[in-house]
Amino acid sequence: MNRKLFISSMLLIAKRDFYVHFSSFSNNLWLFMFFITGAVFWAVTLGRLVLVPNYFEFLIVGLMVLGVYNTAFNYMNIVSTEVRRGYVKYLLALPVSRGGLTIGRVLAGASEGIVYVAILFGFAVAMVGFPTLVGALIIIGTIIIISFCLSSLGLAIATHFSPGVIDPMSDALGVLLIFFSTLYYPISLMPQPMRLLASGNLLSAGANLMRAGFGLQQASLVDVVVLLLWGLVFGFLSIRGYYRQLKELS
Repeated sequence: MNRKLFISSMLLIAKRDFYVHFSSFSNNLWLFMFFITGAVFWAVTLGRLVLVPNYFEFLIVGLMVLGVYNTAFNYMNIVSTEVRRGYVKYLLALPVSRGGLTIGRVLAGASEGIVYVAILFGFAVAMVGFPTLVGALIIIGTIIIISFCLSSLGLAIATHFSPGVIDPMSDALGVLLIFFSTLYYPISLMPQPMRLLASGNLLSAGANLMRAGFGLQQASLVDVVVLLLWGLVFGFLSIRGYYRQLKELS
């Protein structure tokens, strides 16, 4: 494999998709306003139902993870649309490496989630306060890993299932991921069967570690293991699925 071609292909597709996503100011402004209004709405409604000290701070971090989900995971819509419209064949006609194109896809989705949540991080700091140096490293590391996990998960779904199945499957999976997580309420308030699902949920692991970074709770090694394991599984499935798809279309 030509290493130079591999790297240039990877950077080419990652830069292109990254630019396309953030070139729409109105779309990104809408996502940011969705985050702000969501924080206020859920804090007012759930804050009276969930007996958690400093619930607004708890919720802000959970919505940051939700922001990563809304960008990195939904990156699969771009990939599935390009396959459906035949645009991938145009990409294959370019002097690019299939391997670089595949890795670039995963990195593009992850980078979109990372940059988007970095904007939300500023709002969270204003509401919660600055984390310590160790806490900031925990938050940054968690954002990188969970962005990679969700981007890989979305890409795996887009490349392993038919177009007619992708949308309902992603919607159903999204509901399960969000409902059985600690984004809106702590695991201590959940019934026992729900706790088991939430403890292995990558959204819960990401939210728990980021709250630990802000000093809102203790960090758990279990959450680190959950994120790393899902990252390996989804990373493998996404790379394998997209590379196989490129071979079938070429």
